[in-house]
Amino acid sequence: MTRTTTRTLAITTSLVIGGFAPFTALALSPEAVWNELAQGMAVEQSDYTWKKDYPGTLSDGMSLTVTGFIVPVQVQAYFDAFLLVDDPQNCPFCGNGEGYGPVLEVQLKRAIPETGEFAQITVEGTLEFVGDEYSSQLFRLKDARVID
Repeated sequence: MTRTTTRTLAITTSLVIGGFAPFTALALSPEAVWNELAQGMAVEQSDYTWKKDYPGTLSDGMSLTVTGFIVPVQVQAYFDAFLLVDDPQNCPFCGNGEGYGPVLEVQLKRAIPETGEFAQITVEGTLEFVGDEYSSQLFRLKDARVID
């Protein structure tokens, strides 16, 4: 797999007009998409549930291509799920005491060989808003594939 320093990102949304669903692509820099993901909010309620607020620019079920850094959650020779962060310093497990930035759970269609922690990767999949009120997790990228 070839890695480049130039990263591109596109958010594709579907507009439904009179039963016809054309696809419109909005190209954003990697920083811009991570900024959009960072706009999501999860606030813990007094009953230990989480109230979630998602950015209006993102929609559940939209196609998303994003570049970031792998935070492994499986210790295997091949894996099909991991967390993606915009910067290795934003690892949710590192515990720097200052919190962390946006995190995107990624579920791949096909497993890939172990790449090592914080390998840079570009993936494309379907954005899912995580509706579980007992979790602070906001986003998941489903049916993703690695983009070379």
